[in-house]
Amino acid sequence: MPLVKRRELFKTATLGAIGGMVASSVAVATPTPDVRNVRRFALTMGHALDSSSVAPGDVRLWVPLPDEQEFQHVSPVKFYFDGNYSDAWVTVNNDCGARTLFATWSRTDRADRDRLVLTVGMDVDTIDWAPAARGDLKAWRAPEKLRYPKDVAVWLQPSAHLPVGGVVKKTAGEILGGAGNSAADPLARARCLYGWVTENMRYAEGEGCGTGDARGILQNGRLAGDSIDICSVFVALVRAAGIPARAMTGLRLGVGRESGRAAMRAVSGASGAPSALADVGGEQRCRAMFYLAGFGWVPCDPAESVKARETGMGASGRERLFGNWEMNWVGFNWGRDFALWPEARRAVNYFAAPYAEADGAPDVAFAREYTSLEG
Repeated sequence: MPLVKRRELFKTATLGAIGGMVASSVAVATPTPDVRNVRRFALTMGHALDSSSVAPGDVRLWVPLPDEQEFQHVSPVKFYFDGNYSDAWVTVNNDCGARTLFATWSRTDRADRDRLVLTVGMDVDTIDWAPAARGDLKAWRAPEKLRYPKDVAVWLQPSAHLPVGGVVKKTAGEILGGAGNSAADPLARARCLYGWVTENMRYAEGEGCGTGDARGILQNGRLAGDSIDICSVFVALVRAAGIPARAMTGLRLGVGRESGRAAMRAVSGASGAPSALADVGGEQRCRAMFYLAGFGWVPCDPAESVKARETGMGASGRERLFGNWEMNWVGFNWGRDFALWPEARRAVNYFAAPYAEADGAPDVAFAREYTSLEG
């Protein structure tokens, strides 16, 4: 089946004109979405700051936005942002191409504004990315010589929180050495490392999504953390094994139909009763992917698999989380240890939530109200 331009694919799938389009597919170098499971979410992201709570001077806010990918599409017609800012614009001018809404409130404009507000809204269409469930991986064969495109090879490189040497390299070697010949090809190695992470790590929710310090977690032997921590350990181990890998931060928008995830927390309506809106302000989640030469990127969700194991899901259910993403979630970016633009006072570890500065002081906390409505 020829690849369809993503916007046409989403348009076609949304209209329901998919009869005869779904065919058994061969291994390709880009993800092929499953057009049978289109979901649409109206996402609203509200931000507010009491102007008197921070030092006088310019206030600057960077907000992560969903990336355009084969498994998700943001309608340009339904995307908007509004507020009492002095200036605001969308940019991808950073080393990781992270799509960002940047807003600024000047010292002068702040003088007559008690609250600084910014609201972002969009419609997001998502499609399950499920190469394993469709059997695509069965058609893949490991090349005799692995060749990675330049834009893929960068995901073999270490960063401050994702080293590939030292304890990370040692741990990967011990895991794969214990697997013997069963981990001879890249897919088997990735599966082996995924299995080790999901069987040995524990889910321990902290503030935000965790720190994602793979070396620190392996060194101290406390194999526990939030989704960014679990995904970071997996990504670092896979890179240490010579396979490109990356973690994508994002936001859970709706109930997991396949994974059986619990219902979303509803936003109270005017009468105090729950409304149809889901409160997703605390639903930051991280997922992972690795690259197979001759095939392309393969999704997996080690953090959700750890949580599923701890809540009693059987091995077959957890296996579904290797090679598949159920898209009740929207991905923002895979940036790690990089500088925002316009240049911020400090680099960010990862960019899953807004970052703000006031008069040059970093880490200003805007109040957030994020809601999602599926329909």
